[in-house]
Amino acid sequence: MTQSIPLAGATGAAPLWSHEAVRQLLDLAREDVSAEVISLKLRRPVADVRAKASELGVHLKVDL
Repeated sequence: MTQSIPLAGATGAAPLWSHEAVRQLLDLAREDVSAEVISLKLRRPVADVRAKASELGVHLKVDL
């Protein structure tokens, strides 16, 4: 019987936010860029972008 060992980062958790990614999020939010566009630029799910913005107390524009 073999034992499987989970790969690093295979927990399903979102990757950590680097200082640079947070700075980009804040800069883009200040420029009134939508959460959807920010998610594309940062290559992160929209839900992760919204969650981080909320954690930072930042309001994001919503595309209609």
